[in-house]
Amino acid sequence: MMDLRLTNSEMQAMKDCARKAQLAYQLGIRPKAEPRPIRIGAAIHLGFDLFAQSRSGAIDLSLEACEAHVISKYDEHEPGGDPGSREYYEWEIEREILARMLAAYRWRWREADSSIRYLATEEAFDIPLVNPETGRSSRTFTLAGKIDKIISFEGNTEIVEHKSTTREIDPSTDAGQKYWQRLRIDSQISTYYIAAMALGYNPKDVLYDVVRIPTIEPCWLSQRDTKALKETGEYFYTFRGDDKPTSINMNQSGWGDMSGPRLDQWREEREYVLESKEVASELIATVDGVRVDTKKGAKFDSTGAFAIRESISMYGQRITADTFRRPDHYFVRRAIPRLERDLQEHMYGVWELAQQFRRNRELGLWPKNDRHCIGFGTCPYFDLCTGGFDPRSFAEGKADLPDGFVVVDDVHQELIDSQED
Repeated sequence: MMDLRLTNSEMQAMKDCARKAQLAYQLGIRPKAEPRPIRIGAAIHLGFDLFAQSRSGAIDLSLEACEAHVISKYDEHEPGGDPGSREYYEWEIEREILARMLAAYRWRWREADSSIRYLATEEAFDIPLVNPETGRSSRTFTLAGKIDKIISFEGNTEIVEHKSTTREIDPSTDAGQKYWQRLRIDSQISTYYIAAMALGYNPKDVLYDVVRIPTIEPCWLSQRDTKALKETGEYFYTFRGDDKPTSINMNQSGWGDMSGPRLDQWREEREYVLESKEVASELIATVDGVRVDTKKGAKFDSTGAFAIRESISMYGQRITADTFRRPDHYFVRRAIPRLERDLQEHMYGVWELAQQFRRNRELGLWPKNDRHCIGFGTCPYFDLCTGGFDPRSFAEGKADLPDGFVVVDDVHQELIDSQED
């Protein structure tokens, strides 16, 4: 039976490309592998939900235990096979990003979150889709979704929407300013306003809570910094815009008071142990017992100079240091209001999209939008559309699904409860 719930994700797919909407929400076809930002974003979202439940007393877990739970769930997806493979290395990077960002997020908002009262978390809704012209409900579609949180803060009821992105979010930059400016017309925010009111709340605004996922990779140290690391155990790194290097592993003043034993542990003074040796002309180096990549210097035979790539722990420490240096680069919250006319205009757009869905289903026509194929990243269905895949033949059981794709049981994966035992 066709799922007649309309969600923001489905409507966004339709705006992007009708064929994309057909593949994802009519046929339930999804890529087997998710991109890194989506995987990390989903895990971070779970962490934020657990943090809220911990603070509200809904679950008997400390904030540190919530972090540990999220990491343990991520560990279930650890790649098999060779631990030295590229796939395993990338998974280690993802895991380190996740751990560091969850902990830094708690530090960034530790004071603000202590005064929040949580009214609801992961609040699902399935409400009538109303024709704004006649006031009558659709006989075909409903409007569905899940609100991250509804809170009471400083005497006001607010909707909280968590987002993770790799885009610039710092409002002091041109790109960051445009990120926030676009939210004035964001359809998801308007839908959540309408849904919250239908559920009996009176929201003042939407508190948009954004985390920027680091896109940096483990980097190479210079020969000078490698030498200093080996001799002193101290890791120096010069951040962009800085005139002098920062000691990553030392307790830095001005970074603010941290909360939680994990963060205290990350900030305590420590020394890295870099050891190296040559085996059959191959230079082998380890940091704290973990092997790292090496590059011999041009004068290695006479000076012994070489460079190493950061270990995963060094890389994570650099992320943590950078979040302390410039928190607004990674964590920003802003209140996004909506006026009555904004909501009315939004509902006209939603109603028109619903009619477009209905017409496409009746005609069996889902045209491609080739302008969306390689916009901000490549569409996950690009290979299907350019490889001759016929959705109609697949729906009739006359064609197989190519490798790399699966059919999901519920096309609205975003509505499935993300909290696992």
